[in-house]
Amino acid sequence: MQFENDIRVLLAQYLPSSTMELAALLQTPTDSEHGDYAIPCFAFAKQLQKSPQEIAYELAQTITHPDIAEARAIGPYINIYLTTQARAKQAFQTTLQQPKTNKKVLIEFPSPNTNKPLHLGHLRNMLLGEATARILEMNGNTVIRVNLNNDRGIHICKSMLAYDLYANNQTPQEAGIKSDHFVGKWYVEYAKQQAQQPELQEQAQKLLRLWEQKDERTLELWKKLDAWAKQGFKETYTELGIFFDKEYNEHEFYEQAKQFVQEAEQNGIFTRDEQGNTIAELGALGKKVVLRADGTAVYSTQDIGLAKLKQQDYAPDEQIYVVGDEQKHYFTQLFAIFDQLQMKDKRHHLSYGMISLPSGKMKSREGNVVDCDELLAEMRRLAETELTTRYPELDVQEVQHRAKTIGYAALKFYMLKYDPKTGFVYDAQESISLEGETAPYIQYAIARIHSILQEQQPTNQNDYSQYTTPEDITLLRTITKTKDVIVQAGEQYKPHYIARHAITLAQAFTAYYHTHKILGVAHTNERLHLIKKTQEILKELLNLLGIDALEEM
Repeated sequence: MQFENDIRVLLAQYLPSSTMELAALLQTPTDSEHGDYAIPCFAFAKQLQKSPQEIAYELAQTITHPDIAEARAIGPYINIYLTTQARAKQAFQTTLQQPKTNKKVLIEFPSPNTNKPLHLGHLRNMLLGEATARILEMNGNTVIRVNLNNDRGIHICKSMLAYDLYANNQTPQEAGIKSDHFVGKWYVEYAKQQAQQPELQEQAQKLLRLWEQKDERTLELWKKLDAWAKQGFKETYTELGIFFDKEYNEHEFYEQAKQFVQEAEQNGIFTRDEQGNTIAELGALGKKVVLRADGTAVYSTQDIGLAKLKQQDYAPDEQIYVVGDEQKHYFTQLFAIFDQLQMKDKRHHLSYGMISLPSGKMKSREGNVVDCDELLAEMRRLAETELTTRYPELDVQEVQHRAKTIGYAALKFYMLKYDPKTGFVYDAQESISLEGETAPYIQYAIARIHSILQEQQPTNQNDYSQYTTPEDITLLRTITKTKDVIVQAGEQYKPHYIARHAITLAQAFTAYYHTHKILGVAHTNERLHLIKKTQEILKELLNLLGIDALEEM
């Protein structure tokens, strides 16, 4: 914002600090009683040989600017209060899309295994990945979305074996089951049968060996189930509005990954342990096997090879991995290995906690996994029930449209309003409520504003001097903070900052709406301008979370 630049230049005239350093110190107080901006004076005490309180007091008596109504010392802080016009001008000129940077960020998510459908954990992964990508794009970065399909290995062969033994060549269409669910059915069946027939474990291992030997029949079986799984995933991604610039498949590069590890060993980067495994010596982080003694790949083999491929394909400045927090130590080791391999890009593990439903944790091998598609269907059903109860006159097509928009919004927002590192229980009924910290509450605020603007639109003129009430000021300040919230959410990989801010803004509008009449008063035009700007920001915030707004609820 221009005023923020002005104030940093202004303060730099009086304080022993550069405008860049002051930019880091400039704060926006949570309590409006403490002004629009605040600067803590602790950092200047030693150089000026005065207490922070003295510095704040002297500065408050000194600085002047046309946009400053008052500068006030509150303890060790200099607090700055803008004029009515300046505050309104800031809010109405708030621009969320930041200038294009030269930074290229690659984000990898959700990286499923192709032996079962996407579940609740994948859902949080996908929503975090997509929201983070959108936030980074809003901050001017070029973002590349990629997905990794873990489509080879013993877990895949278990589904293949069960299908081969028990499916009688049935197809998903014949079974009337979505294709990835159909593949997952045989993974569950394998676990059930293997409990009674332990010899199935060896048969699955044999199938893996045949696959690696490129046995024709085994490859045909694999191709069939692999295509079904990926087609099912694609349908779910599309339903959620998620796309990828590229999808990597493990089977396409695992041999190349092994070769890359072997070359690194030849160059002295990796060594061998007593068992003959190729290992990375990581000092305090211990040792990490990067290739088994028998030449077979482990997860780190794949990740090393894929990181190399992504560098070749996109040369990103930064790579983000969206993976559950149970893999925290693994990624600490993996990033240390990347350093040994002199991979130059910055890396971040965007970790997240576990979600459960009131019934308990997910256990995919036992067949009672909380899968993504079933949860989406449940949210549509809950929303349809609410809509038909409230609006019995709506036709079926409109009910279905609104139910999908509201139901998915409720789900996404609930998943994204928590710090990624936090685990929580997902409450579907609570998430869809029109009251509380929910997406429908925000959507309702947007729809209410739309209804008012349908009756009257503001003119091109806007008298900034009219925004004087406490509710005006709260809305204006909240709107102005939006840019900083988006910047912080991008820098810290915290989409929940966006969700929390959207709730705060919607609550500020609701308070404004209940306190002030908007139409038919002296300042109707200014109030229309204010609620229209509020609606614009709320829509942008929801869009950053992958959520659509509605004109009518």
